[in-house]
Amino acid sequence: MLQLVDSSMRTAPPPPSEVAASDHDRLLSSYFQSYRVRNFSPKTIEKEKRFLESWFREYGMEAPLLTWQAMEPVVGRKRVTDYANTLIEAGIGSDTVRSYLGTLRRYFSYVLAFPFVGTAPIRRIQDIYGAIDQPVTEYDMPRHVYNGERLGVPLDPEKLYSFFWILREHYLGSRGFESVRARNTAVPFGA
Repeated sequence: MLQLVDSSMRTAPPPPSEVAASDHDRLLSSYFQSYRVRNFSPKTIEKEKRFLESWFREYGMEAPLLTWQAMEPVVGRKRVTDYANTLIEAGIGSDTVRSYLGTLRRYFSYVLAFPFVGTAPIRRIQDIYGAIDQPVTEYDMPRHVYNGERLGVPLDPEKLYSFFWILREHYLGSRGFESVRARNTAVPFGA
C-alpha cells in the first residue's frame, strides 16, 4: 500500500531532559547574543537575562519551564494570561506589567524567527518538541496610560509673553548676530 506520510517527517520522541535543558539554554544564549550584536548595553542584557531565567525557573511545575513548553499553542497562552492576571491582582503597575510581558514577547518572537536547536544535526523545535506559537499577544499587553496628576498650562499667555520678554532683554542681549537672537527668541514659541 502507498504510504501517504513520509517517515522522515514524523516527529521523534522528545530527547532526555538534560538535552532539552541544554537546548533551552542555547536558545537563551543565542537570544542574548543577538542583543550584543544589536549593541544593547550590558545592563539591559543582564536585566532581561535575570528576568527570563527567573521566569522560566518559577513557572515550571516540577522542573524549570522550557521555551517550547511556554510556547505550546493553547497552554502557553493560558500560562501567560494567568501570569499577567497575577501581576495585576498583586497591584503591580501597568508600566511594569507591560515591561515584563514585552520581554517575554520579544524572546518568543525571536524563537519563532529562529526555531532551531541542537548541535550536530540542527533541527527545528517543532520537529523535536512539538508545535510552538506566540503566547503573548498585543491584547495581553496593558496600554500606556498617564497615571499622574494633570497640571494644565504652567503659565497663562500673558505671563508667557512677559517671560519671553525677560529672556530677550536679559539673556539674549544686543551682542551677536541678529538672526541668531531672532532664532533663540522664536524657538520657545515653536517648541
